[in-house]
Amino acid sequence: MHSAPFKTFFNASLWGMILTMLLDTAHAALGAPPSLPTTTDDVAQHEISLVNHDGSILDQLNSTLGGIPSKWHNWHDTIVCKPGFLAFPSSIEEVIQLVKSHACVRVVGLGHSFNDLTCSDDLMMATLQLDRILGLDKSKMTVTTQAGVKTRNLIDWLARRGYALPTIPYYIDQSIGGAVATATHGSSIFWGSLSSLVTEIKIVLADGSVRTLTEADGDLFAAARCNVGVLGVVVELTFIIVPNKIVRRGLGYASDAHLLTELKKAEHDSLAFERVHYWYSPPLKLAAVTTVDNLSPVEQHEAKAMSSLGREASDWYYRLFADSPLEKPLQRVVLANYLKTPSAKEAATNIMLGHAMNILPGTYKLSDALPVQQVLETDILLSAFGRYDQYEYAVALDKAHDCVKSLFELFDRNVTNRDDFRVPFCLRFVGPNHEGLLGMSRGGSRFYLNMDNYDVYNRHGFSQSMQVIKDLMASDTCQARVHYGKASIYSPVSGAWTKRDAQYVKDTVGVDIFERFLSAAKTLDPSGKFADGVLVPK
Repeated sequence: MHSAPFKTFFNASLWGMILTMLLDTAHAALGAPPSLPTTTDDVAQHEISLVNHDGSILDQLNSTLGGIPSKWHNWHDTIVCKPGFLAFPSSIEEVIQLVKSHACVRVVGLGHSFNDLTCSDDLMMATLQLDRILGLDKSKMTVTTQAGVKTRNLIDWLARRGYALPTIPYYIDQSIGGAVATATHGSSIFWGSLSSLVTEIKIVLADGSVRTLTEADGDLFAAARCNVGVLGVVVELTFIIVPNKIVRRGLGYASDAHLLTELKKAEHDSLAFERVHYWYSPPLKLAAVTTVDNLSPVEQHEAKAMSSLGREASDWYYRLFADSPLEKPLQRVVLANYLKTPSAKEAATNIMLGHAMNILPGTYKLSDALPVQQVLETDILLSAFGRYDQYEYAVALDKAHDCVKSLFELFDRNVTNRDDFRVPFCLRFVGPNHEGLLGMSRGGSRFYLNMDNYDVYNRHGFSQSMQVIKDLMASDTCQARVHYGKASIYSPVSGAWTKRDAQYVKDTVGVDIFERFLSAAKTLDPSGKFADGVLVPK
């Protein structure tokens, strides 16, 4: 590790501790900040608009069962669809009627994907109003929820009752149904992806019938665990939960060389990297590293759960600035410091300093210990000033070292520019436990690389640096699998998935596995009502 970068991040942690003391003082003077919404019913009770948090929905909440001709866009207007009808059912009965009355149906959650696979020229159905958490089964240690519930809201709902999801993604403002549909990454080698936690899936099929799928349904259930919206309308899901115990979060820092050494170790001892996350900054040539470890029974008894500084800061932001004249100017200032300052190293340092609040070491409840993007960050990114494309790749552990080494070599030879990536890459390990047929970790643990490309909208236009990285990920060196909710690995128009992307998925998950998925799709949707025309032919 290098002393100068270490000092930078030590200062970040120090600032975090100072902010903690300031927040404690504010608590004493003004009381606790307001809780953020847990369902759409709660939203109306706060000064946080649905449009603000779910930009994809626009002002269409008055749409009725029949749907209305409209235009739909994703959360920051980089993907636009023009469906014949756009509908927001609030019950399974309404979903059934809609499905039976249209020939082609595509389903969207909260619009946080970066591609156009959900577009339809007939009916687009948004699950926003299917937002009820239906209950706990303490004997089975499961929770059942409707598909439109935000992942964040489910996490918070469980935490208030003493439970947690054992693995969660970093970004948690998408719908839980959408996260499962795309096999969104988890945060654990042992537990795998979010889809791995699913024990039951209730789905409305093309003929309007309702079916509940479980492990007993074999490939049909395995297909539904990563269904990419082509099997039917998923309306309810049941997840494994665990007690929300106190755990320890650690924080360290790694150079390029140290990160490569760790990846070599992971080839032979993947469980040693259970709940390990890296935030790698290309301009700084440094990664912040967080670990989340269980405590012994004695430590568990004596430990005190710290509050999440990132969550506290986010709550206070809304208390002070939400819907005020200062909110938009403040967002512009933040994004200017991130994206438009001339020095990439300065911008990267600012971002890492801001991120430090989310990864400070200490003892936390599990629901607070696993690093997540806070609502404040999400809200700023919803601004048109912060539009970006996102890519995510999953590389087999026996290829991860050579793949990342090749990436660093591209940077060092200036084939691709480190300074084009001011936002850190989010890197993690995810296991294969109960992964779906199309799951990114099916067949073995993988190293996930999540990359944000702001240049295409904010600085240079098309990013040649990003194209070089995409080519590397598709090469024999990496053979990376792709995330179904992220931008195209091939198309220069990042959001437009093509038949070439579909062929790449087929090649990387395996032809036999892909054919099993298509067979499941044919069984559940023989007429092709839900086919996307890319992964599943119409």
